[in-house]
Formats: sequence, structure tokens, C-alpha cells
Amino acid sequence: MSEKAQLQVVHECSSHGEYSLKACSVAVRVPNDLKDQDQDQDQDQDQDQSEVLTLAIEQYEPRLLARYAAFSLVKPFMRHVLRLRPSLVHFDYLCTDTADLAKMVLALGIDVEIRVKPTMADLGPSSDDQRWHSSLLASSAIDQWRSIESALSARPGYEAYAFSARNHNLLILWVERVFRFFHDRTSVLDLGCGTGVFLDQLTRQGVNVSGVDDNPASVKYAQLQGLNATLQDGLSYLDEHPASFDAIHCSHLVEHLPFDQLQSCIEKIARALVPGGIAVLVFPDPESIRSQLLGFWRDPDHVRFYHPDTLELLANAAGLDLEFNSQYHQPRSVVGFTPYPPEELPEVNESLREVEGVSGGVAKILGALQQRLDQQESWIRKLWEVNQTWAWADDAVLVFRRNG
Repeated sequence: MSEKAQLQVVHECSSHGEYSLKACSVAVRVPNDLKDQDQDQDQDQDQDQSEVLTLAIEQYEPRLLARYAAFSLVKPFMRHVLRLRPSLVHFDYLCTDTADLAKMVLALGIDVEIRVKPTMADLGPSSDDQRWHSSLLASSAIDQWRSIESALSARPGYEAYAFSARNHNLLILWVERVFRFFHDRTSVLDLGCGTGVFLDQLTRQGVNVSGVDDNPASVKYAQLQGLNATLQDGLSYLDEHPASFDAIHCSHLVEHLPFDQLQSCIEKIARALVPGGIAVLVFPDPESIRSQLLGFWRDPDHVRFYHPDTLELLANAAGLDLEFNSQYHQPRSVVGFTPYPPEELPEVNESLREVEGVSGGVAKILGALQQRLDQQESWIRKLWEVNQTWAWADDAVLVFRRNG
């Protein structure tokens, strides 16, 4: 696509009150265009029709609420944006879902125009609603983001994965697993905060939390949500903040690091904690079949798996004591499984050949049936023991405390 390509986003409502979103690529004429204007308009209309992408808005909300757009909307829309790489995306107006899309577009360094700009009256009633959308209330905020050099290069990097392959609403469920460790904390750092889902959820709980990440687009998006996110290398940020936090959250970061950087990271986390502070590490569990086969290698930035035992050794050497290991809270057993099929049992009708009388024959048949049932039950139980490994959690959670 030309660098002058634009994207128009239009809300539509069906006769049944169902809302959808139409996005189309629109050619932009330049002043020196020598073609007939009417001919250009016809070509524009043809291109609009050929490039139209219609997406359903599952829960249309005209007010601007603090809610992530549905992933069924985000994924196709953002992949459309990443494919076209427009210089401008024009929205007719913003609802809750399209406001989230607009912020993703802005975070990528793409200009945004809104025909009917939101006002304070369009915001939802909660303080989180105000925090999420205050950046979109004034045109000056958008102009400020326009002045930043585009983060979307000719070859999109990690932000392409962050915005088109990660379901923010699903990530909320992941964050809820570790909420209980932070309720009594007064200064929390999210190391590798990404787009800020953890920051947002703790901010809603009234926890004093800040984040740091080295991906410009992810940090811009978090900042557009009104979150305290800093664009900086995480390890250098830790160096600059010794004994500053009583909790550090580090989710799905360690698998992005080679071993020498991981060792340095654990040491720096320990130094950045105050005595008695905790570090909560969440990462793909290498003992999880689902992580190994279904999820891990989707992320283009993943380096390798780390076993909880490895992290415990590094943390112990850095002065951190293990307080919680999620593997210990889910019963696990590794059972052997032969590659050979089970031995076949004799068919029940073979027992009939040895019948000496009616009663004896029935007893013989029943005994053979019971033998088969017992054997099949043992096979099923063995198979279930093996199958249970599929139920092991995708992620491991470790909690360490800095000793005094």
C-alpha cells in the first residue's frame, strides 16, 4: 500500500439494532493528480467496495467505558491495519470498542482523526472510565501522539503480536490468579508490563503500581489508558531503583531472556526489593504439555523454557526465599506408559466350548465377562493417569521474599 493510504472506520446499525464496524481502504488524491476528478471518485468507490472489512460489535456501548474491545473485533481489525500500514485512520465517532482500537492505532504511531470527537458527557461514570479515555477527549492529545515518530516500520516487530494475537480480556483472567499476593502491597512494579493489563487491574483495586517495558508501542498504549508505564530497558530501570518496591510482578518475561540475562535479572530484582518485599514470577511451565505444544512458540520473542527449579536456584543465590510454588499445589505424578498394546483377553464365546451344564456355563461366561471388565478398568485408569498430564497448568507461579 502507498504511504498515503488511509483507513476509514464507520459504525453501522442494522434494522435489528445490531452494530457492526466497516473498515475500508481509501485512495487519497494528491494535488498534481492529472486524472479526471469524477473518474477518481468512481475508482475510490470501487476500491472502497473491494476493501471493505465488516466486523460485528458484540456488546455495543455508546459510552466510553474502561473495557477492552472484544478480541473477535481486535484481531481482524489490527491485522487489517498491519497489512495496509495506513498513514491515517479516520473514525466517524468512538464507542467503547472503537476507542480501544483507536488507542492501538495511535500506539503504533499512525495518525487518527475522529469526525465527532468525544466529550466529557460521553464518558462512563467511574473514575476508571475517566482514566482510560481522558487522552482521547481533546484534539491536542491526539496531535501530541501524531508528533511522535511512527512506531510501525515496514517490518512490524513485537507490537504486531501484542496487538493482533493477544486477547486482553483473557489476560485479565491470568492476572486474577496472582491478585492475592498484592492486596497489602504499597509500591508495586510490573517488570515487562507490556500493554498494561496487570497495571490496569491493580490500579482498579487502588494499588500503587507502576510498570516498565522496552517496547514503544506497548508502553504508548498503556499510557493512553492513563497508566504509569515507563519506556526503558527493564534491567537498567531496576539498577536505577534499588530497594524501592515491596513487590515486583514479572509475568511472561523470563522466557524472553537467555540464561545470563535471566541470572542478572533475578539479582537486580532482589536488589530492587525492600527487605521483606516479594517477587512474583509467572512463566510457561515446561512440564505443561499444552504450553509445549500449543502456546509457547506463538510468541516470536520467546527464547526458551525455564524450569521452576532453575529459577529457585538463581533466586536463592540472590538472597530470595521461596514462599510459593504453584507446582506443589497441583498434584502431579509421572507414570510409565508402555509403547506396546495391552495383551488381548480371550473372547467370551470361547468359554461356551467348556460348558458342562447350564449353571456351570453361565458362571463361566460371567467370570469371563468380569475378567474383561476388570482388565479394561485397569487400562482406563492407566490411560487416565497419563492423560492427567494434559490438565497441568500452562503457567508456573513462584513467589519469593527478600530476606532481612
